[in-house]
Amino acid sequence: MSKAACNLKIHPRRGDIVSDVRKVLVRQGWEVERDGDKLLATEDATRLCCVESPAAVTLIFKSDRSGATVEVAAAVPGFGPVSARNVRSRLESIARVVLTAARATHESPPSLERHP
Repeated sequence: MSKAACNLKIHPRRGDIVSDVRKVLVRQGWEVERDGDKLLATEDATRLCCVESPAAVTLIFKSDRSGATVEVAAAVPGFGPVSARNVRSRLESIARVVLTAARATHESPPSLERHP
């Protein structure tokens, strides 16, 4: 199983960022379950290109006085360079969704902190 993770620092001002991110992911074809401030997103393998494996992504939203942090962890079945490339691609795609949703509700620019 190939895995990748990152933390996103966001500064939402209004609305429910968790719901906003969930709506975008659903529109993009992800199956998403919400559990409080946590989203579990999975891809339907039948919607993917034949060289891609379905990803599973967990997003955990944590708020404090200075803004919010979104912990994003992605996993794709398999090993080797193809699987590693697929998981990084999915992580970057999910990060863009979160940052785009945050941009619509924030003052300060969000930032991305990657984990190896």
